[in-house]
Amino acid sequence: MGLVIDKTHKFLAGSPDGKVTEEEIGKPPSVGLIEIKNVLYRKDTSFTDAVKQVKNFCLELKEKKLQVKRSHNYYYQCQGLLNVCNKPWIDLIVRTTNPYELHVERIFKDSVFWTHQMQPKLSSFFFKAVLPELSAPRISKYPGIREPGIWFVSRSSPNLENQPSTSTSHTKSRKRKSDQNLDSCLSNISAAASNTVTLKRSRRKCSSLKFVGRRISHEWIEDDGTGKWYKGTVTAVIDKNDGDEDAEYEVYYENHKEANIVDHLNDDFKKGSLKFIDI
Repeated sequence: MGLVIDKTHKFLAGSPDGKVTEEEIGKPPSVGLIEIKNVLYRKDTSFTDAVKQVKNFCLELKEKKLQVKRSHNYYYQCQGLLNVCNKPWIDLIVRTTNPYELHVERIFKDSVFWTHQMQPKLSSFFFKAVLPELSAPRISKYPGIREPGIWFVSRSSPNLENQPSTSTSHTKSRKRKSDQNLDSCLSNISAAASNTVTLKRSRRKCSSLKFVGRRISHEWIEDDGTGKWYKGTVTAVIDKNDGDEDAEYEVYYENHKEANIVDHLNDDFKKGSLKFIDI
């Protein structure tokens, strides 16, 4: 079949081993995919023994029958192929030669699994980790290739206690270098991967100070008057435009799984209570 590009997310693609047409009398033909995996190279091991002895083996025993592990990369690959190619089923063939064994399993398309477990992470990784480097490569340049940092934050995490209050005051930062201005523009692109707020790139000239998509160290003043620094990621702008003095941002701090809405990042940067730590 060659390379199939996702019609909705053009940066996603898949290349199944083939296409299968299943014909049944009285019914229209059903078209699916086929994927073949050769496993247990140079090992004198049967599937049954591998299930017991090989920790990351792709098969498992379920009700005394072999099936593909739903947590294995092969299952994720099959769901990716089904959703990218928009086919209802795929026949996954797992083969070994010593001894010769063949496991054939039909896996059906799971749109819910794709929509909630796979596609958001794939999109986030592309927009926040891959696209900025493709757009403005820093390999072999100072300060070096971009590190992705925290490129995905779950929106369904439970609330945790001891989160910094958004009503406290703060303090510290360093000035950004001029050669980081392009990264500031690219930070708007990374926000497109957020499943809560989607931002489009503005045609106006980017200002020198942007926060969306950046890793920060942020000082908060605790109830006892002492300052404490928190590391986090600015995931989206909620109100106004990124870089505006009074813009509100969604910030996820490490070890605090619920987002904080903060409206003073620009002011804190100027006062010195906020540092960028991804450059």
